[in-house]
Amino acid sequence: GTSFGFREGDWKLIRHGGRKKSDGTQLYHLAKDPGEKTDVSAGHPDVLARMQARLDKIIADGRTRAPE
Repeated sequence: GTSFGFREGDWKLIRHGGRKKSDGTQLYHLAKDPGEKTDVSAGHPDVLARMQARLDKIIADGRTRAPE
């Protein structure tokens, strides 16, 4: 399936399965977890919400390389 992702400082958001938030989202703190082994989205709902909103805008603006 399609995945979207981007970095913001030490944070990385990955959304699996497509354009909808419900398809599965993971949040990683790269400074503490460079291997992206621990999804910390439950512990950082503010960061998750901010990055999801930014990703939604990136997708809506057509600034992605993922297929439809």
